[in-house]
Amino acid sequence: MPNLKDLANLRHILRNMENLSKENIIENWYAFIKYLFPIIKKLPRDQKFLLGDRIQNSALDILNLFIRAYYTPKNKKTDILAEINIRLEQMRFLNRLTFESGYYNSDRYKYISEQLHAIGKQNGAWLKSVKPG
Repeated sequence: MPNLKDLANLRHILRNMENLSKENIIENWYAFIKYLFPIIKKLPRDQKFLLGDRIQNSALDILNLFIRAYYTPKNKKTDILAEINIRLEQMRFLNRLTFESGYYNSDRYKYISEQLHAIGKQNGAWLKSVKPG
């Protein structure tokens, strides 16, 4: 039978694992932005300042929301994480529009789509972990 000290240590380990996963999602999104921004710079001039700016601003807004969620008390994270889900869905459509407009190839589209999907899954898991009940 585990003693109280063992249970306290286990709680501490689980709490640290939760923080690591939150930090991972922020780092993953940051790495995604670093990959994405040079691609945006290569868009044609008219789209760089229309579609490109929209993508960059959306990506930075999502980064800000992730950071805000990280520092928000657990019982208040739900709304922020739900907002991130909406923003990720908007990014998926911007990605598709950029690809279908011929501004990048299918390999790039596939990679960006996979990254958006993976980060969406991480965000969904984080949201599930903070939802009451």
